[in-house]
Amino acid sequence: MASIFLTTPEAVQAITTDFRQYEPQIILFSGIIRLITNDRFHLKREQTKNGAWINRSGTSQMKWLDGHELVEYMCDAIAHTRWDPGLLANVCARVFQARAVPDLHPNTGTAGVRIGTNMEAFTCRQCGRCCFLDYHNEVTAEDVAIWRTLGRKDILKWVYEIRCDGQPEKYQAWVVPETLKQAETCPFL
Repeated sequence: MASIFLTTPEAVQAITTDFRQYEPQIILFSGIIRLITNDRFHLKREQTKNGAWINRSGTSQMKWLDGHELVEYMCDAIAHTRWDPGLLANVCARVFQARAVPDLHPNTGTAGVRIGTNMEAFTCRQCGRCCFLDYHNEVTAEDVAIWRTLGRKDILKWVYEIRCDGQPEKYQAWVVPETLKQAETCPFL
């Protein structure tokens, strides 16, 4: 099984990044909030609305959250969770819809989670609309450092560095070097 290892902070970052890329995923959020709060908080969905009522178990007080506010509530809850390896793997499996198991980094022994990539059966259809194009703002300084170490100039030429006070502040991927606009199709086709 092809997989990647994420430390706990990396997994938390990946989860919150996923949440922020979509409209509120209320069914997913409902299951996760119950898991990470040990059933102390619940979300109640309203079928025709893009939000949910949240309440603490045993109380009748409810608060309505929707859209960005609900996503940020969930991201905050994820950021403040005390993670044990089993809980982290359970949440990652739900969020990424992939096999996830607690694991230790093979070199450092750092606790984290190993997540299946499900790439074994992937075949590029050469459609030009690769899923990576949807993640153009998700490039990290660590990604860039790895590509530099590996000598991946083929990737790096498509990465735009946004600087602030002379220092890299963030990166965007799949930027056409000549125009500095987002590529419309996969640059590797």
